[in-house]
Amino acid sequence: MVVVKFGDNAWLRLPSYFQIPPPCPPFTIHPGSLIVTKLYCNLNAVSSSICLPTFYPLTFEEALGREMERSNNDKAPKSHVWSLSFVAATIYSWFMRRFIPTVKFTFYYLFTTERSNDSHRVRLFRFGIPIVMKTTPRTVSTEADALRFLNATCSGLPIPRLLDSFVVGDTTYTIMTKLPGHNLLDRSLPSDQLEEVATEVLEFLHRLWQIEQPDNCKGQVMRSASGHGLPNPMTLHSNLSNTFPSTLHCYALMNFKDLDHFVADTAPSTLERLASDQVCWVHTDLRLQNILVQDGRLSGIVDWEDSGWLPRHWQLHMFRNVYMHGVTFEWWNLWKKERMRFDEAVEAVYELSTGLITYPL
Repeated sequence: MVVVKFGDNAWLRLPSYFQIPPPCPPFTIHPGSLIVTKLYCNLNAVSSSICLPTFYPLTFEEALGREMERSNNDKAPKSHVWSLSFVAATIYSWFMRRFIPTVKFTFYYLFTTERSNDSHRVRLFRFGIPIVMKTTPRTVSTEADALRFLNATCSGLPIPRLLDSFVVGDTTYTIMTKLPGHNLLDRSLPSDQLEEVATEVLEFLHRLWQIEQPDNCKGQVMRSASGHGLPNPMTLHSNLSNTFPSTLHCYALMNFKDLDHFVADTAPSTLERLASDQVCWVHTDLRLQNILVQDGRLSGIVDWEDSGWLPRHWQLHMFRNVYMHGVTFEWWNLWKKERMRFDEAVEAVYELSTGLITYPL
C-alpha cells in the first residue's frame, strides 16, 4: 500500500505496485519501507498552485499517524480524492523532464560552432564566449559527473568549471568553461619550457592525489564519480568495466583469474605492494593533447570524462608508454629523469605492474 498526500486535504490511496512519474530527482517507491520521504523539485520556478506530493510507502494508518505527529493541526482526511494539484504536478514534471533538455540542446547548438578538429566532440560558443559544450555518448561516468565532484572537493585545480549538463536520449551534454592556452600536442615548447610544464604537472598530480576517497566507496577501484565503472582497457575502452572492491580484485580479472587463483599465483611481496598503493583520483588520458599551456606555463588540464578512482601507480602509465597517442619521445624522456620521478613507493608498485598489465591502459 502506498499513500500519497497532496496539500492539506487531498489524499490518494494506491496499491503498492503502483508507480507515479516522479518529479526530479527520480524516486522509486519501495513498498514496505518505513522511511517517510518528501520529494522536492529543484526547478527555479514552480507555480504556487502546484503542490508536489509526499509519498508514504506505509500502510494507510501508519501514514496518517506520522502525518498527525508532524503537526497537531492536521486532521485525518475522511475521503480519498484525486487532486488537481496532483495532475498539474505530474504533467509539469513530465514536461520538464522530456522537453527542457531538448530545448537546452537546441539553444546551445545554435550558439556554438564546431572546432576544426572535433575529435573530442567539443563545440565552442560563438562570439568568443569562453564556454564549450562537450558530448559524451553515455549517461553515466561522464565529464559532468567528474567535474561536479572535482569542482566541489578541490576548487583550486586548473580544470574546467561545470556550468550545466543534461541528457538527450543516450547522450550527455556538458557545458563548461573554456580554459585558456593551447595543448602541447598541437604546439610544442622548447625543451626548457617543456620540462617546467612537466614539473607543474607533477605538482598538479600531488594536489589531485590529496583528494580523499569517500567512506562509502573506500578502497574501490575503476569507479567514476557517478558510482559506475570506467572504460575497460581490456576491451580497448569500448565499454564500461565493473567497479572492483579492491586493487587486487581488479588485477585478478585483468589476468583472467578469480581472486583466489591470482593470489595463489602471485608473490606475496607483490600482492602486498599492490594492495598498499593508495587509491586516488586518476586522469586516465593525461597526455599532451589534454595539457594546456599559456606563455610557457601550465594553464589547465582537460578531458576528465574517463577519470576516477584507481590505484595511484596507474597514473604513471600515462607518461611512460611512448607508443601511445599523445606521448612524444621528448615528453616520454622527460619523465625518466631523476627529478621527474615520483616517490619510491609508487615507483616500486609501477615497476611491478608493468609485468602484470599486458595491454595499454
